[in-house]
Amino acid sequence: MTEAKAVRTESDIQPLVELLEEQQLQRIIKTCDCEANRKNCKTHCHMGKKFARVDIGGSGRYMVELETGIIYGIKAYGVIHRGHIYGTLDTIHDWDWSDHTAFRKAQFKLPSWEKSLSRTQSFRRPLDNAR
Repeated sequence: MTEAKAVRTESDIQPLVELLEEQQLQRIIKTCDCEANRKNCKTHCHMGKKFARVDIGGSGRYMVELETGIIYGIKAYGVIHRGHIYGTLDTIHDWDWSDHTAFRKAQFKLPSWEKSLSRTQSFRRPLDNAR
């Protein structure tokens, strides 16, 4: 088993920062484009001893563990939420960072009976004995 690469510099975290800002800006342009919103999607990071804080606008959003490269959500500014893990710095392209919280890009196919349903209908499987 290979040992995890120790992330120690801001240049290791810069690809995440750039991807976050790019995807945030794309969403802003599609939904509510104005100068104030463009300023609030500026992304930057602050390096600490154990974690790097990734801020979007004036708010904290993610923290990266420097030793392992794991990306965490936050509970409060500077406080990681160990239940909200968004992959590692090696898997940043597997996630969509455009919304308030990241989510994994769809990697699965819907069953054929779900494809035929419209968005307004329930995604529950229809019962065989339904009227």
